[in-house]
Amino acid sequence: MYRFKGSLVRLILMVTISSILFGLIHINNFGGSVVATIPYMFVGLYLSLIYLRTNNIWHNIMTYFIFNTSALMGIVLMWYVNLT
Repeated sequence: MYRFKGSLVRLILMVTISSILFGLIHINNFGGSVVATIPYMFVGLYLSLIYLRTNNIWHNIMTYFIFNTSALMGIVLMWYVNLT
């Protein structure tokens, strides 16, 4: 995606495509519902913007790790509250 930085139209197109693909990769998490993947498309947009700002993939990896960890901790917390 970095090589498309020169042209604004190509950059917007690549960010949009990568965001949509990121959301669609998670379609199996929601039983095949495309509408349910829209928040993940926005996460993909956010990750694309992070990469364009920093030019470093590790920022995306750490951001997505924190995102997944917080979701997992929410699930564990809900499970624990239901047990008590």
